[in-house]
Amino acid sequence: MRKRIEHPTRTVQLIGAEIKISEIHNDRQREHVAIINQGAQSHPMNGWALATLRGECVYFFPDDLILSPGMTVTVHSGEDALARASRQKKPGELHVVWTTEQMWNNRQDIAVLFNALGLEVSRHVYPHDQRRSSGRSTRDRVRLLREGETYQIVGEPKPKAPGGAHKGRHDLHAFNENRRGSDEKN
Repeated sequence: MRKRIEHPTRTVQLIGAEIKISEIHNDRQREHVAIINQGAQSHPMNGWALATLRGECVYFFPDDLILSPGMTVTVHSGEDALARASRQKKPGELHVVWTTEQMWNNRQDIAVLFNALGLEVSRHVYPHDQRRSSGRSTRDRVRLLREGETYQIVGEPKPKAPGGAHKGRHDLHAFNENRRGSDEKN
């Protein structure tokens, strides 16, 4: 008889859960990112990751972390991260430590939350402008791919137009505008 080996089940977002990044704080020394479950369903965070798009550093959530409805998990980094995580305890809040090093760019960065399949679930830009960062638009969706023992953040493939050619962003925008206009007429 084979011995059973238990592995945590990796999850995508469950129906009824609404996991999103609600805040980034960076005062050049102390940093944190808050993630909230705004849904009505508890959600296991095993296999999920938080990444800084500019620095391409990745934090994986503990396998036993479950976000109940209305609960927030705050991921601390930077100076005094251990002390801040241990003293900031309120009902409905969890605190975890990423590292005591600075992870977030002081001028601008993009925090991206990935599900267990490496698909982007949420992003938060600071400061709140639409400038380009790391050569990527703040609007371009990304994926987290495993390459051996490392992970890489890559852009999602662009949708293909009929006939195999890629539609440009302007063509896709025009397509959506035309579709919206035809929906309004009906």
